[in-house]
Amino acid sequence: MPLFPYINSNNRLFTYIVTHDTGFAPNVGGGVLTLATCKPKIRSVIKVNDMVVGFAPKGEGNYITFIAYADEVIPWAEYIERCKSNYLGIYGVKIPKTKQDVGDCIWKIALEPHEPYPNFAEHACGNFQDDVASGKNVIISNRFVYLGTESKVAKVNLDASLHNIIPYRSHKSNCNMPYKACFIDYINDRFKEVGIKKYGVYGSPSGAKKVCGGC
Repeated sequence: MPLFPYINSNNRLFTYIVTHDTGFAPNVGGGVLTLATCKPKIRSVIKVNDMVVGFAPKGEGNYITFIAYADEVIPWAEYIERCKSNYLGIYGVKIPKTKQDVGDCIWKIALEPHEPYPNFAEHACGNFQDDVASGKNVIISNRFVYLGTESKVAKVNLDASLHNIIPYRSHKSNCNMPYKACFIDYINDRFKEVGIKKYGVYGSPSGAKKVCGGC
């Protein structure tokens, strides 16, 4: 069984550049990958079983930062309650306690703009629109591989035949469809080559604090 099976021809492949891989977006706290902030256009339309892939910037080699299936797509209000109740004993770590904490459940309610919890990305009241109002949803994945900026295995790049799925900015989805099957075959082979045999965290973020302006 391949690590990332081909699920359905209708499921989309979303790709984007992770300009600031700080551990905040995506966040892998508790062993669950979440994308709760940034990329509001992706979060507002993605469906369960769609795939999302983050690449490092071109200047850093366009290697894969993470690849994940959307196992759940839940409204921000539900994510907040899940984190407050420490759902399954793991979601409590998603609420940041200080500005050094990369937890991504930074909003206290999902109704109106307000000051969030202190957070690593320095999001403030003005970020509520993109994070919650426009983004609407939080992507949750248990079927993911996170390589981060500091990979513990070989850094994984794409074959030249697949470079068209790497966006210059924003994100790609519909135009990735002709490449989806080849990408899934390729990534399964490459992960097998470098010793990635199960889902999980295989690297760490840069650790550099950057205000999220294009994350």
